Amino acid sequence: MAEVGKQSDEIKLLKQGAEGKLYIGTYKDKRCLVKERFEKKYRHPALDRQLTRQRIKAEQKAFQRCAAAGLLTPELYGVDVEGRKIYMEYLDKSRTAKDFIDELTAASASDAMESPQLKKLAEKIGHVVGVLHRNNL
Repeated sequence: MAEVGKQSDEIKLLKQGAEGKLYIGTYKDKRCLVKERFEKKYRHPALDRQLTRQRIKAEQKAFQRCAAAGLLTPELYGVDVEGRKIYMEYLDKSRTAKDFIDELTAASASDAMESPQLKKLAEKIGHVVGVLHRNNL
């Protein structure tokens, strides 16, 4: 995947973590998820740039390796190493495993533990983790 720089400035913050922020934005007129790795102020700027570049490139390769291993992944639209961003397909009808589990356990945690839906999710997660391990990811 080639590095890219053409994207829209219209973005909406979705989540923030320790390593970066996730936005909903657009890429070449497609709605997308934008992952931005922010600058770590406690690091020397040259070291921070180098580490960020390495991590973005490693993440790009991981996308490719997951797809090669047969796992479903969002489509990777492009990367902007200088802008510290990764552009990928936004799956608007998806939800996180955490949100799904929270919904199941909202009524009763003990009932949720017996839920066939929770068991199916655990099996799917176990399968994916197994594929990742078998492929050294």
